[in-house]
Amino acid sequence: MLNEVQVRLITPDERARFDALLCAKHYLRSAQMVGEQLRYVAVLGDQWLAFTKLVCGGAAPASARSMDRLGRYAAPPPPRAGG
Repeated sequence: MLNEVQVRLITPDERARFDALLCAKHYLRSAQMVGEQLRYVAVLGDQWLAFTKLVCGGAAPASARSMDRLGRYAAPPPPRAGG
């Protein structure tokens, strides 16, 4: 049975279903994503078993750069004595 599971990109007509599930199941309760996006679904026949998204770029790198400029990232801790 496991060898029959397929992971594939969603089709354009599946977008509304994917977004509705994402809003219902994701902790942010939003389907809005920033940057390049890929949406995948794992299917067995016609049944969706799981879904995931991949977001590239967007706000995270800019946010990390601004946090670094503000000095909010701590330096790594010093090595432990004897270890």
